[in-house]
Amino acid sequence: MNTLDWAKAYLLSRLPVALTQVERPEADSKAFRSFVVVFPIAAIAASKLIHAAAVPHGEALAGLVFIVLELAVINRYVQNASTARRPHTG
Repeated sequence: MNTLDWAKAYLLSRLPVALTQVERPEADSKAFRSFVVVFPIAAIAASKLIHAAAVPHGEALAGLVFIVLELAVINRYVQNASTARRPHTG
């Protein structure tokens, strides 16, 4: 058990509400990593399916959709990271 696990166990026993403040950025980081891997793979698969179906300009549209989704995920990650670095004033 590492230090983070010990800290989370302590928070769970003493102040469960605070544990959510620790787990939320952790979950966001895991989701970001997953999307960064899944979106490009899905874009390639969608492009191949659209190409096989002979949809006019479909490959470009699929690529654009996945680029927009990837940028949205990156934007959320950057916002969360900048919020986590701000000093707490409360």
